[in-house]
Amino acid sequence: MKEDKKTAVVINELATNTINVQVLFWIGTFQSTSRTFHHTIRSQVMNDVVVELTKKGFYLPANIVEIKNYKQ
Repeated sequence: MKEDKKTAVVINELATNTINVQVLFWIGTFQSTSRTFHHTIRSQVMNDVVVELTKKGFYLPANIVEIKNYKQ
């Protein structure tokens, strides 16, 4: 079952201006009784992903607001 626990990165969605990926990973939650453990690990993984993507020249998309003035 060790192969079932490998980290995977998959394309989750092809959106209008982004390619959304999902990072899948396994942690042994049975060894820890603290729910904080899960959130700490999840937060660290998310941070690591952002750091590595930034190193490779990828950045989080900015929210773009388009304002149209139809009165002119």
